[in-house]
Amino acid sequence: MKKRVYYIKKWTALLLVVLMLAGRSAAPVFADSQTEPAATENAAQEETPAEAEHPAEEAPAEQPAGEAPAEQPAGEVTGEQPAAEAADPSAEPVLLSEKAVLIEAETGRVLFAKDAETPASPASMTKIMTGYLGVLNGDLTQTVAMTEAGVSMAYSGSANLYTQVGENFTLEQLLYGALIYSANDMATQIAEVIGGSVGQFTDMMNEKAAELGCTNTHFANACGYPDENNNASAHDIALILRAAIENETFRTIIGTTKYVIPQTNMTDHDRVFETRILLKSDPAYLYDGVIGGKTGFTDIAGCCLAAACERNGMTLVAVVMHAPSGPEAAADTVSLFNYGYNNFEKAEITHPDFPDYIGTAVMKKGYTLEDLTVTENLDEAAEEGPQHLFEYYDGDQKVGEIKVPEEVYQAYLDEQIEIEEPAEEEPEITETPEPTPTPPPVEERKRVEFPRNFSELMVWLDDGANRLLFILVILIILALILAIVLWIKQLGRRIRRRKRRKQLRKKKKEMERR
Repeated sequence: MKKRVYYIKKWTALLLVVLMLAGRSAAPVFADSQTEPAATENAAQEETPAEAEHPAEEAPAEQPAGEAPAEQPAGEVTGEQPAAEAADPSAEPVLLSEKAVLIEAETGRVLFAKDAETPASPASMTKIMTGYLGVLNGDLTQTVAMTEAGVSMAYSGSANLYTQVGENFTLEQLLYGALIYSANDMATQIAEVIGGSVGQFTDMMNEKAAELGCTNTHFANACGYPDENNNASAHDIALILRAAIENETFRTIIGTTKYVIPQTNMTDHDRVFETRILLKSDPAYLYDGVIGGKTGFTDIAGCCLAAACERNGMTLVAVVMHAPSGPEAAADTVSLFNYGYNNFEKAEITHPDFPDYIGTAVMKKGYTLEDLTVTENLDEAAEEGPQHLFEYYDGDQKVGEIKVPEEVYQAYLDEQIEIEEPAEEEPEITETPEPTPTPPPVEERKRVEFPRNFSELMVWLDDGANRLLFILVILIILALILAIVLWIKQLGRRIRRRKRRKQLRKKKKEMERR
């Protein structure tokens, strides 16, 4: 009997363990419109009506803001040694995300790319541009009353803060709600306030994207709600985040880990929410130097994450898209950051001919300028005036540049031309030395006086010595005239040569630009 009870207890314990493991793997995914579950996440997934058939992925409509399912991320991955990263720190990371990119923020150099130019649904990473334009164009102290446009996104199944028509918030609170909690209702309300209408705001988003160099992006809404016309590539999202973190207000918002919106004119409780960035909130993924970022999730987009990190004076921006889960998106991002900081460094560079002008280059560790190729270009549209660019390349990848004012560069060229082509010596003009005239006898001194009229001149020239003196004067005058003519011709030749050299340099620059 005792033996039978022992086996019953043993099999019961084993069954409980199996059920616990199965329950863990089958736990429902609570996601906002950006990311998969973390211990601090609690928003509903953003979905189209067709996607509403997945109730297992939908957060409870009555779930209080700021609370989250107590689910722990699978796997232990730290910022120092992510499990997915290869043992060799110089090896390119092996990622589970379908698309990814890593760039250095100051120079824009791409350090790693995986299908980074293909447009795809960015989910709530769209809100990076929404928040950026809100910070640039709005007054954060402005009071905003929620309208039908914003509240239209406050429904179950959409990541939102369940706002009501007429409820008052400051623009600052809307920005925190959109960027930290990923509230679709608040992001849409920002669009209406800044653009006048959501449609006009999306036009602003697309104009700004083009200005930032995005070539594979088109926004159709302000919150990332699934739309076949709302697409962006991983590289373009990185360019947008790169520009946005230059704004201190935006940088502060995305770096916030916890925020409270106090009770409003229509809500009697505080709204408390925390960051969804696992690299700033989860001990398994904490990464030193992370500034902040934006998550994203829909059934179409999968799990996405855009994040920025600063270490040792170098800021990196990483974007991953279509990851299987939020923790795996975080682990891929950690792998990208580790790869960047292990293998690249930012350095100040100078050109030997222009030591006073300092540029920046992001090079592989151990590289010097001798390992790079340099090309020269002219930026006539620079804000500080026309700039002569020395651009450094590692293969076909631009890694840095030095800017020299064009007038400084031209002055240097002119100086070099003068050194290389010494001035031609002027021909010597031999003048006939004037013979020392024999002093006339005292009695003949009157003949030396210069005649005052033609008649006196004719009389004066009758004397042989006077004739010789007259001829000498005429020769000297002719010699001076000849010297002046030769000097004028020489000056003309110099001017023409210099003009031709400038024309040749101009043609050379035009050919290089083509």
